[in-house]
Amino acid sequence: MRYPASETAQKRERILDEAARLFRERGFARVGVAEIMQAAGLTHGAFYAHFTSKEALASEALARAFTHSERRLFRKRQADDDLRQRFVERYLNRAHLSDPGDGCPLVSLAPEVARSAALQDSFTEALETMITRMAESFDWADDHARERSITLLSTAVGALTLARAVNRPQLANELLNTVKSQLLQQSG
Repeated sequence: MRYPASETAQKRERILDEAARLFRERGFARVGVAEIMQAAGLTHGAFYAHFTSKEALASEALARAFTHSERRLFRKRQADDDLRQRFVERYLNRAHLSDPGDGCPLVSLAPEVARSAALQDSFTEALETMITRMAESFDWADDHARERSITLLSTAVGALTLARAVNRPQLANELLNTVKSQLLQQSG
């Protein structure tokens, strides 16, 4: 049975959204196609009408996760918002810590991507885009915007990764709050 192109496109979007969420929550290896399709409200058999393989889906879902994360992290509330401050506050908070499925793919997926040549191109391109966006969007006071953006992002990713790895909420909060405070105190 043929479906209208708009319906097929909507189904594909649902699959990508659910895959991006599930992969961030549990990783590529721990999520199967059947589970993704069930979460999208579709049958397992419909998968290959949309994607050639799980790896193809993973690559697109990774790009989707980065896009979602960028929209959330770079959204201005007001015209005069300090985007760098807003980024640090949004990245290093309890909500981001507690919800990997809605969080930044750098923290949840980088270790797996490092072992998957098939995903490294998509990951590298998305990371480059994020660094460039930070360098161009944040109000840096000198000519080292790219270097400062890399430092800020790497520090924030490291803090969130460690905070998610520990089993003591007090230590997790201390990691987030200490790094957030240090990053916000640094001059641009």
